[in-house]
Amino acid sequence: MYNFTENCEPVCIVREKNYNSISKGLIKLFNDMGLTGENPLSKIIKPGDTVLIKPNLVRDYTSGDFEALVTNGKLIIAIVKFVKMALGGTGRIVLGDSPVQDSDFEKTLKKLGIDSLEAIDFRREIVKKDKIGIFQKKKLVRKEDDYVAVDLKEKSELMKIIKHSRKFRITQYDDRAMKIHHNNNNNEYLIPKCVLDADVVINIPKLKTHRKAGITCALKNLVGLNGDKSWLPHHRAG
Repeated sequence: MYNFTENCEPVCIVREKNYNSISKGLIKLFNDMGLTGENPLSKIIKPGDTVLIKPNLVRDYTSGDFEALVTNGKLIIAIVKFVKMALGGTGRIVLGDSPVQDSDFEKTLKKLGIDSLEAIDFRREIVKKDKIGIFQKKKLVRKEDDYVAVDLKEKSELMKIIKHSRKFRITQYDDRAMKIHHNNNNNEYLIPKCVLDADVVINIPKLKTHRKAGITCALKNLVGLNGDKSWLPHHRAG
């Protein structure tokens, strides 16, 4: 979280010839979206805004290539710079995600080279694996009043299959919470207040394969806005 009212550094407008390849690629992407100008993000971000930047910080370890798992750190830094320029010295940047429950958030930031940025771990709880791989030592990360329970009720797309709500599951989470938050009366999610307070949300996912969704893109990345994923149905038992 970066609060310009407390930690405002002079922001210099960098001419395009001095941009690195990632920033140039971003400018082309913005232009293709119809956002042009010295800083294209000035079209949607105004001084004083609160801007949420949502990368995919899924976890700090993998059996393969770490870069294939998470949003590129240099891309995150480039977007932060564009956002800071658009805010013009006032406003707030919130960088955050809710990775898998046993992920080391600080280690992920360090491996991505973004540990100098202030970031928020949206998870309400984290767990650690013991020596044989069993989840243990559940720990409270954030306070209850940091969140809002958002109930979509009958507006949820899950209402089409709500008769199967007793079978709703998410891997490696307690399904008892699922039954409380998704049933004939409720379809609710635990969302951090700082997400709901944002004026602008910038979603920067990692394009990769996924064993349930097939691929992860912008929509799948929004799973990380949930403070407690035991409230979030992923599949049905069986």
